[in-house]
Amino acid sequence: MKLNPSIASSNTLNIKEELDKLKEWPLLHLDIEDSSFSPNITFGIKMAKLISKYAPEKEIDTHLVVKEPLQFVENLSKLNIKSISCHIEPLLYPLEFINLAKKCKFENIGFALNISTPISYLKPFLNDINYIILMTAEPDNKGVTFYEPVIEKIKEAKEVLPSHVKIWVDGGLSKETIEKIKDLDIDTAVVGRYVFSSENYINALEEYSS
Repeated sequence: MKLNPSIASSNTLNIKEELDKLKEWPLLHLDIEDSSFSPNITFGIKMAKLISKYAPEKEIDTHLVVKEPLQFVENLSKLNIKSISCHIEPLLYPLEFINLAKKCKFENIGFALNISTPISYLKPFLNDINYIILMTAEPDNKGVTFYEPVIEKIKEAKEVLPSHVKIWVDGGLSKETIEKIKDLDIDTAVVGRYVFSSENYINALEEYSS
């Protein structure tokens, strides 16, 4: 399992210093949220450009947590970003996103699923995507905590998805919850507070990365 630090969970007042602390780590997860789909605002295109320019050595993926993801795809394709995903829930025509991302030459294309969204929603599109992000937390009035029943959803995904579709998880991951999912054959776990509340970011990432 690879651990992928979500820079939106860092101290964004000192984002340059936070990136410096991650300099040795090859991966970086970039959430773009504009409050239209989730009750949060993180980064837009301008900040994505600055981050990708400052960290050209990193393999950056972008997770679009927005209602209109197509508006972002072309501009993001001009940056040092190899992978792009968005939530399937707001998309009336998911193939529009897939085909635009392909046209823009993204290496990896994915869909994110909220906790209540069944994996079956992805069935028509599995031949055209490379990964899925199973959200393991959501706004819950409890501090966005890991929702343990999602473990069964992860197991279901392993059973029904073709081998070329990698499984990522994202949301509320702590040392304790990583322990619960580390043996589920997940490709990538997106981590925020687990990393950025630690004294040494690289050591925290290395502890569970394989």
